[in-house]
Amino acid sequence: GTRFQILSANPNQLQLQPGDVVELGVDESSFLQASAMIYLLPLLGLILCAAIADAAGVAELGVIAASLLGLLLGFTAVRWWGRKDRQQCRYQPQILRLKN
Repeated sequence: GTRFQILSANPNQLQLQPGDVVELGVDESSFLQASAMIYLLPLLGLILCAAIADAAGVAELGVIAASLLGLLLGFTAVRWWGRKDRQQCRYQPQILRLKN
C-alpha cells in the first residue's frame, strides 16, 4: 500500500522503528463531536437563515439567497472551529498498537 508519514501521540510508549505498521485511532466522542459540527452547522445555518427570511416576508428568491448565505456562514463557522481546535490532542490520531 501507499506509505506516508504522520506525527502521532504514542500514549502506550511503544518502541517503534521507521517502517513499522501501526493501528491508529481517534477518541470516539471527539470523532462524533467533530462529525456533528461538520455536518450540522452548515445545515442549521441554511435552515435558520431560510426561516428568518421567510418569516420576514421575503420573496422566494430572497429566501433561497438567504439559505445559501446561511449555508456559507455555517461552512465558515466549521472552518473557524477547525482551525481553533486543530492542535488539540483529542482530535489527533493516537498509536493504539503495533501490527507487525
